[in-house]
Amino acid sequence: MSEAKKAVEKHANGKPVTGTEDEGPMSGYSSGFFSDSSSSSMERSPRNLAGMNRAEPFALDPLPVEPRSPNADTDWIKEVQGSNAFIEGLSQNKGGVLSNEPADCVEFQKGAIVNEKDIEENMLAGKIVVIRSVNKAAIGLVLPDVTLDNVAKLFKGSDGEYKVRNSKTGQFAHMTIPKMIEYMKENEKCIENDNVNIMNLLSFECTKITRVSSTIKLPPFVQNLSMIKQLKAAINERFGTLKTGSFATSDATPREREWLKKLKNHIPSYENFYIISMKGAFTDLHVDFGGTFVYYFVHDGKKVFYVAPPTAENIEAYRQLEITGKSMWTDNPKMLKNFRKIELNPGDLAFIPTQWLHFVYTPCNSLVYGGNFLTESKLNEHYKMMEIEEECLKNKSGKSEEMFKNFWDMQFAYLKLVYLNGAISMRKANVLLLGPYQSVGYQFLTTLIEKIHEPTINGLFSADDKTELLNTLERVLSKKKFDMKKPFKSEFTPKLVGKQTSSNPVEALSIKRKAEMKSPSEIPSTKKPFKE
Repeated sequence: MSEAKKAVEKHANGKPVTGTEDEGPMSGYSSGFFSDSSSSSMERSPRNLAGMNRAEPFALDPLPVEPRSPNADTDWIKEVQGSNAFIEGLSQNKGGVLSNEPADCVEFQKGAIVNEKDIEENMLAGKIVVIRSVNKAAIGLVLPDVTLDNVAKLFKGSDGEYKVRNSKTGQFAHMTIPKMIEYMKENEKCIENDNVNIMNLLSFECTKITRVSSTIKLPPFVQNLSMIKQLKAAINERFGTLKTGSFATSDATPREREWLKKLKNHIPSYENFYIISMKGAFTDLHVDFGGTFVYYFVHDGKKVFYVAPPTAENIEAYRQLEITGKSMWTDNPKMLKNFRKIELNPGDLAFIPTQWLHFVYTPCNSLVYGGNFLTESKLNEHYKMMEIEEECLKNKSGKSEEMFKNFWDMQFAYLKLVYLNGAISMRKANVLLLGPYQSVGYQFLTTLIEKIHEPTINGLFSADDKTELLNTLERVLSKKKFDMKKPFKSEFTPKLVGKQTSSNPVEALSIKRKAEMKSPSEIPSTKKPFKE
């Protein structure tokens, strides 16, 4: 028995793990946000034909005919998600459970001229974008030339074990990349055997493997939109200012440098995932954590996405499933008709906007590169998904490790180093914050004001720090003459230390000001072009 098979079988009968990992890349996280998966595989044995392989030239006795269920063609949806019976029904769409209509997406065929503006505008308008056989150079995407045959070589020397999910059982094993590839090749032709585990590596984020990640470049528009990319760039820029600027000899410099280092160490990385999936792998219904956008490039193999738009009805149905821990397949099968199929082949690139519901089937061994990002123009959607995730956390249908790590601290950090940095410069130049820039600011204010007294990671922000940031935000949003040196009376932001009072400061935000806020879909990026 090979080492790879031993590694899998060692864990095959371990304690079941609830939840499924994301097929929109994320590090060691469950996929949909908290979709539950059965804790045991449904093993089936072939009909026993012992004693019937006669050599006599006469007809065999007929096998007894089992009564056919009136819903036999659709019974597969009741099987364990990821089991052979379930995958067979899904791949053949038995009983017409799923719609055969094409997905509502913007699709560019091979050879079509595609520019970044086309992708960005469609994606921010809430449309899935698929580019067939993408010309990566034309949109500024740079990736290693990698396939299933050489991926182990690419990461040679990176001998860490990664969390790998068994699609049939929902259990996890830990495997190195070479062992994962070895196991895939050994079992490629016998995955229909109930005893073969279908392994799906979704947790491999390679940003810290710099000899690989340093060769990867995302399209400039993704870097401009990504709040985390912008935050990292702002930190790097601030480090440069501290080295050469007027603060170089200040007593504050060591303190600020220490704070920036601490912040940088707590920024999560979700931009460089390599997803390695065996034939038959399945990822259940989910919305990517924090309502993040997803980019997804197929290096090798094939992926089949089933997607549903983030309508109010679909999001509420999803929320109900998540907070109750129920399954769409058995508890709300009518919802399946809302999903449409998108097939992705080698060379295809897809961008999935915030909040799109999806589940994923892998028809052959596959290798995918992908990542997730937040953007300030969709704060409302990101915050809405965080509310669902936090609700799941409170009622124990979700886990903290399945959420966007340090999410609210990253929002305060972005406010401090990116948004306010630009807003203060504008106000000093006697420019009022209007339109989209103002709308983003009010979205920060009305949401983060409720997070002042929530715990923070490793002392990054005290309640006083958060209050001061929001007071500054309120000051720059005000139409009064801007002067940071003059006292400013806060109208909305509580100046509290310790427990928050029973009054809700958000209610103080006038209806008029809320009415002035534009729809998130109307808010373009307010940031400067990204610089690495």
